[in-house]
Amino acid sequence: MELGLQGKTALITGASKGLGFAIADELAKEGANVSICARGSKDLDAAANVLRERGVSVVSICADVALDESPRVHRRPFRLSQAAMTDPVCWR
Repeated sequence: MELGLQGKTALITGASKGLGFAIADELAKEGANVSICARGSKDLDAAANVLRERGVSVVSICADVALDESPRVHRRPFRLSQAAMTDPVCWR
């Protein structure tokens, strides 16, 4: 299926496994760069590596967006186009 996502960037939470990963994987197959977020860094790193094999840029952020003490990336303006789309980031 061609969705016209080549070169676009998508943000997917809960993307280390299950439905979230399946969504991120399909978007990557369509050529979208992905920014993924999940609570567990081990599963998140594994998911990011699989997605990179699709030939797209991946940013991974280890956080629980439901907790106040998690990174504030979801509470302030954040432009993914300005993010470095190379190495995973894990804030604790």
